[in-house]
Amino acid sequence: IPVEPEPRGLARSVDGQWLWVTHFFTGRVSRIDLTERRVVRTIETGSDTNALQKIAIHPSNGRAYLPHIRSNVGNRFRLFDTTVFPAVSVLDLSTFTHLPRERIDLSLGLTVANLPFDVTFSPDGTQMYVINLGSGDVMAYDLATGYRTATIDVGHGPRGMAVSGDG
Repeated sequence: IPVEPEPRGLARSVDGQWLWVTHFFTGRVSRIDLTERRVVRTIETGSDTNALQKIAIHPSNGRAYLPHIRSNVGNRFRLFDTTVFPAVSVLDLSTFTHLPRERIDLSLGLTVANLPFDVTFSPDGTQMYVINLGSGDVMAYDLATGYRTATIDVGHGPRGMAVSGDG
């Protein structure tokens, strides 16, 4: 199935009809109808969005979560803390729309994420876990409040994770 350049992350709907594909450099996400085997729509998550590695579907709220970085390349003071921002963007899968007001900023708090890479959820869907390749940690977020509840050091270069069925 032809898609835009640099496909990276994949997520499939529970019913097997839809496949969502992230595009690494552009911050775009394609929606593929697997019965027709074609891209039916592609949306933007922001012109400053890039490094979209993964996409994860929440177990119950109808949303997809995309760990990535935002690059403020128009900034004339190009320093790490004013140019590159780690974040998790959110898509409403029923309408296939980007929800910028629900984006989670990973640069807030005592420790800052570096290169968010993957996302998963607690079995009950109340917690979101973000693994950060660059900072070597997992950050836990309470999705009801949007607040970080923990940061756990896991070592250098983590790229994936899974939560056991019993949490």
